[in-house]
Amino acid sequence: MEIIYRADDGTEFYDEDSCVRYERRLANKERNLKSRFFDRKGKEMDNTNIEECYEHGWYVEFASLEEAEFYNKETYELVGNTYFDGKPCEGRFYYDRDEATWRNLEELYQEYAEILNVFEPVDLGE
Repeated sequence: MEIIYRADDGTEFYDEDSCVRYERRLANKERNLKSRFFDRKGKEMDNTNIEECYEHGWYVEFASLEEAEFYNKETYELVGNTYFDGKPCEGRFYYDRDEATWRNLEELYQEYAEILNVFEPVDLGE
């Protein structure tokens, strides 16, 4: 006996999980998502493959709040984890492997600005 799982477009699979993942990616393609994900070397990844983006992505740019919320929900359902400690938001993020967490790039810019200000204070005319 052979069990075959057939996706809505006719593509066949030998296991249910592969078929479900395939159909999920097709549905994501229809959403026309604008967020971008990059691997460790900066190569852009397929933003419809949510598991792959989370597990192997190092950089992400959420194009809108709506997409940040979508990816956050989907990632939690698929891998049991999310990009955000708190509320999802749009913006650019990177994976901080020292802290094992996703960090907002704008927060990093602020930290560097504070440090640079120590060495190169801005004259405000005071």
